[in-house]
Amino acid sequence: IAMEEKDVDVHYPLLVATGYAGLLPWHQGLSAASMLLVATPDHFLADQIGVVPVSETIFDPGNLIIVAGVVHVTMIIMPLMAPEKKENLVTVPASKLRSVQQPTPDGGVEVVDGSPMPNRRQEAAYKTLLLDSRVISIGLGLLIWAYLGYLFATNA
Repeated sequence: IAMEEKDVDVHYPLLVATGYAGLLPWHQGLSAASMLLVATPDHFLADQIGVVPVSETIFDPGNLIIVAGVVHVTMIIMPLMAPEKKENLVTVPASKLRSVQQPTPDGGVEVVDGSPMPNRRQEAAYKTLLLDSRVISIGLGLLIWAYLGYLFATNA
């Protein structure tokens, strides 16, 4: 809906695939259940393999290189998958974006035109300014990288 409001054509199948592609490096990161399990004291394999710190699994340079590679390959491949011709874009019609499905007494569904989107207020100017600010996004990113650099430099 936001892309339609900004008058940007979006190929929705690729948008969904790109969203799911974000899960590609998921199990190599901080959500890696097996890596977190073996880093837990007294886990069920502790007597066989010991406790394996996350510095040797999640934050191992080999793993970080693989994660970076997966992310970069995904960032390169996804735009290449976009349709070249505008007429090949699969978009959602504006009428469907602006419609609301209401249940009917007989168990069916009635589509009602809901031109102003339900439960959606006009965004405040300062909120839009904050959300669209590159300075804030880049600044926050730099702060995170600085913290990670400090963390790795002091806790090697």
